[in-house]
Amino acid sequence: DGSIKTVTVTPNVDGIGTHSVKYYQGETEITEPINAGIYTVKVEVAQGIKYEAATLELGTLTINKAEPNAGNLEYDLTSKTYTGKVQPVEVKVREGLEGFGEVTSANVKYYDQEGTEVGVPVSKGVYTVKVEVPEGTNYTSKVIELGDYEITTKDVELTDLKYEFSHPSFPNINVVVSRYKVLRLCKLLKEEGCWINQDSSKID
Repeated sequence: DGSIKTVTVTPNVDGIGTHSVKYYQGETEITEPINAGIYTVKVEVAQGIKYEAATLELGTLTINKAEPNAGNLEYDLTSKTYTGKVQPVEVKVREGLEGFGEVTSANVKYYDQEGTEVGVPVSKGVYTVKVEVPEGTNYTSKVIELGDYEITTKDVELTDLKYEFSHPSFPNINVVVSRYKVLRLCKLLKEEGCWINQDSSKID
């Protein structure tokens, strides 16, 4: 969990000198056991009024790997509007986490509502997002479900429709308006005559 783990040693007899606890991995002394692993624990006892100085091996201290969770990650599942292009969810490991497995875009997986894995979302729909976290030096591997991610279709806007008006009594007019406005204008002009040509290729 990122905190220092220690072993407390207390003398149970009088006359022992001061003591200090040491931690080792192999022959290397580790001053602060934080990372996952197995540490050999020794206690160095100074000479006292009744006992000689000595170094005693107490055993081992084991720090287990932690299990990763969604709180270890940074991500945003805010819905996106359809663009015709892939719209991935960016996932990052939170800063300050030592020994967490590396997470890249390849570790982020998407599933449709039937549970079938799909590619990075493009089309409208709701997708379940999961992250396959590999094992690190301090964390185990795990598949973490982040939640649902939706791609919606956009509302038709004024610029999505193109209409051309022509009338014998007026110069050619080429404007972009909504269907509602076109129908209103035609109603006003129907006594004079109104022809509408809709360019459907301009509609997404």
